[in-house]
Amino acid sequence: FISNTEREVNYRSFILDNFNGGCAENAMKWRPMQPKETWIKSDVVDKFMAMLDEASFPIRWHNVFWDRQESNPTFVQKETGPELIQTMDARMNFILEHYAGLISEYDVYNEMLHHRYLENETGNQTLLVYVMQRMSAGDPKAVLCVNDYEIARSGVRTSGIVNLMLSLKKLNI
Repeated sequence: FISNTEREVNYRSFILDNFNGGCAENAMKWRPMQPKETWIKSDVVDKFMAMLDEASFPIRWHNVFWDRQESNPTFVQKETGPELIQTMDARMNFILEHYAGLISEYDVYNEMLHHRYLENETGNQTLLVYVMQRMSAGDPKAVLCVNDYEIARSGVRTSGIVNLMLSLKKLNI
């Protein structure tokens, strides 16, 4: 997406001719997008979004937060409590300031049934609700999603995701 080589041009054409939406996947994840506290790499995301926006494709953001420790940037893994919440707020602020209104769906939280890293490190067991409310207020037309695996295979995880969705629905999220 970021060069005009024949291969990239053909790839873009294939995507635009055969799909009706897109996700930049790894480029949007926190660790690759912000490898250092003072360095946000948004160029790949911006070019991807420009291509899809030009084609009026809906865009899915994957993911705002990942509840698995090693999937977060190294600088984030050193933070706890209010400092970590402040860093999470900064990420949401950046995303919302730059991309609100352009994103049709956000995977706001990833693997929250398998891991509890962010909740444990912040000491906030309702962190998911806080994050979902912030993202909803910042981009009210976007669909907010959570993302986990093995939710259809495991009765515990299936009931866990159903209960989570029902509790978020009760809060109008």
